[in-house]
Amino acid sequence: HGDATVKRISPIYTDPYEGPDGRSLFARAHFFIYRIPRLGGNAQEVTEQGGSPIAQSDDGRYLYFSHGRMSTTIARLDLQSGHQDELTPSLVPGHSDAWALSSRGVFFLGEEQNKPTIRFFEFVNDKEKHIADFGGELPQVEMSGFGISPDGKRLWVVRAIPTASDLKTTAFRSSRDGQEN
Repeated sequence: HGDATVKRISPIYTDPYEGPDGRSLFARAHFFIYRIPRLGGNAQEVTEQGGSPIAQSDDGRYLYFSHGRMSTTIARLDLQSGHQDELTPSLVPGHSDAWALSSRGVFFLGEEQNKPTIRFFEFVNDKEKHIADFGGELPQVEMSGFGISPDGKRLWVVRAIPTASDLKTTAFRSSRDGQEN
């Protein structure tokens, strides 16, 4: 309605994510992830190896995140115990944002035989499996991203659109007065 107030939390945080409890924000500052109370209070560092995106389990117990821009790792942090696990080291480098959390596991962009594929890490058995080939070209680094429908039945992925090159070759020759034509 145009009458909303803006509250400044901090100039250093990026990639905010609101936890399902509605009481906390999780955000990244450099390569650290912090929990920030929405109603005031001090931010608490929860991990030193944080990237984005950030996702939280429906029950609020686990925080999921990639380790950083070129990282190949998706990690899970138990917010109750502070214990951190590396779920998979198989993300395609430069595509650390190409994953999505579901109630049964994590969909992510992986590789098989030097070709990009969509893979799934299952929580029930801690194993990865092939879901589908990734048709088309990979998007630019940090421009990928996965999304999942609330019912977990559809996965959205970002693909690059192949375009013809518009590079042209131009020859320059020098004039007698030293300027190029």
